[in-house]
Amino acid sequence: MKKVICAICIVLPVFAYAHVRTLVYTYDTDLLPSGFTEFEVWTTLRDGRTGQRYTAYDIRFEIEHAFTPNLSTDFYLDFTKVFKASPTDESHKTSFKGMAWAWIYRIPPLGFYAELYYYGYETEVEFKLLISKNFGNLMLAANIITESEFEFEGYDKVEEEGIFSLTGGLVYTFNIGYRNLGLGLEYWTHSEWPNRSFPGTFNDAEHHALFLGPVIHYSTEKIWATLGIYPQITRNHDEHEKFNLRMIIGLPL
Repeated sequence: MKKVICAICIVLPVFAYAHVRTLVYTYDTDLLPSGFTEFEVWTTLRDGRTGQRYTAYDIRFEIEHAFTPNLSTDFYLDFTKVFKASPTDESHKTSFKGMAWAWIYRIPPLGFYAELYYYGYETEVEFKLLISKNFGNLMLAANIITESEFEFEGYDKVEEEGIFSLTGGLVYTFNIGYRNLGLGLEYWTHSEWPNRSFPGTFNDAEHHALFLGPVIHYSTEKIWATLGIYPQITRNHDEHEKFNLRMIIGLPL
């Protein structure tokens, strides 16, 4: 992981950034200027589950392009590395996880996000309602998210799952010359309903999880980076990790 981050820093070109993300699980409604393209690297650490040593690293590469001031598209490639160890077994696995294609259309202060994710044997459709508002240097944002996952064997659907999530946060940005420093707080939830194409009622969910933690953002005229650290509040450690950390680094192309 250290090698990946160091390599990114070494090859950074000298460009002025056009758009930054000050939260890492919550999308705001700011988009790139029309005709601009941006490259992002996401690194997520997920650590700790009940009854085992569990550590996972998720790496996502993203290309974002804005066609108009209100319409942009994103293409993602995902990779993952998982380590599991119990008293009787131990495993390491590194794999290509999948790819996704998303579109964002905004009517400020709202935005609409649609994504199609392909895992090979699994397909996922995701929709987000994006809400954000700036009050001077203070930015507030929230997302309402629904997902439908379908697993196939050949052409036969063998499993389906509905997912509902809420994310949100606030960030205050300090302007220090041509540098910006943002400090904030962000939360995100995750609820699952097996054997359903869409989320159901709260009590019918298989499980719920809530994560909450601080966010720090830093940007210059050349690059931006945002880091979020999230302990799990609900202590559902069978299905979700005890601790989650995510960093996103972005630069224009």
